[in-house]
Formats: sequence, C-alpha cells, structure tokens
Amino acid sequence: MPVRRGAPQAHSCMCDRVVEARGKSIRVVITGGRVLAVTERTAGFAEWRSNIAGGANQRPIELSTAETDMALGAASALELRHAGIDLLRTKSGTVVLEVNACPDFTSMMPYFGELLADEVVRASLP
Repeated sequence: MPVRRGAPQAHSCMCDRVVEARGKSIRVVITGGRVLAVTERTAGFAEWRSNIAGGANQRPIELSTAETDMALGAASALELRHAGIDLLRTKSGTVVLEVNACPDFTSMMPYFGELLADEVVRASLP
C-alpha cells in the first residue's frame, strides 16, 4: 500500500469516494498490531457522516484479508500502537478515509465486551 506524505495533491481528493459510500464507513480498532474490533457505521437520518456522536448506528462486521492488511498497514505507517482506522468501501475498492491516533472505542464495547478495554490498556503499557 503506497503511503502519501505531505500536502495532498489534486488527484488524491476523497470527495467522490465519500459521496459514493452513502453514509457508511468501517471503523477498525487496532491495538498492539492486532485488529481488536470492526464495525460498519451508518449515518443517521438526513446526515452523510457516519460518526457515532452524530447519531450513526453501527454493527459488527468482518473484514476481507486485503482490508485487514490495509488497516494494519495504515497504523504501522504512522507508527501507532493504538489507532482507529476508518475505511470506505467503494466501486473501485476499499480506501482509507482517516486514521485516528486516539479513537473512542467505547461505543463498540457492547459488541466486543470489556475485554476490548482491557486489551487497549494492556497494549498501551510499556
């Protein structure tokens, strides 16, 4: 997966892909080089952003091997031990929308339990 650094170029605009995703995104929580939780988020009524704080719903899903590799690669490229990687599934394939260095994962705990928080804390300790 190529990693672009520096100022975005005109050809790297995500606008079309965000519109194409139709209010859906995937949040992947990675801690200690492992995928701990994955949910698909769907925007609330009359909203295009799939943020939980903005009223989106979510459900646990499975990633393809390529999507798992993409999410792990994004966290690794930024040298993050804990990250929330947001992916979009588009007609031309899955793309990374955003990498969060300090993601809120508490909304995912009903699907993955208290072990999720334990794993995050354990991986964050030296």
